[in-house]
Amino acid sequence: MTAATERGVGPFESTFNLSAAVVGALAILLGVVAGWTGYQGGELLVVGRELTILEGAVALTFGAGVGVLALWIAFYMEPGFGDDHGHEAGDGAEEPVAAEAAED
Repeated sequence: MTAATERGVGPFESTFNLSAAVVGALAILLGVVAGWTGYQGGELLVVGRELTILEGAVALTFGAGVGVLALWIAFYMEPGFGDDHGHEAGDGAEEPVAAEAAED
């Protein structure tokens, strides 16, 4: 493969990478919302529990950590399921059935 025809890795190259990027962005956004709610001393909309500034900081840190991890996966991880099962053509990995048929 040449560099022009090779499929790259990035957040918009496959549905796996795209969904990981969306999960990362949403986790960071929810972490910021929870952090701001804790800073303001507000209540969570669904639960109705009041957040303290410490709980907001923990939620912000957790959301940012999950979001950064998901964005890292979106940018640098290749999807593992495909027609080639991780093997590129000509890399020396043969199917066992094809190897047995070649011996006969």
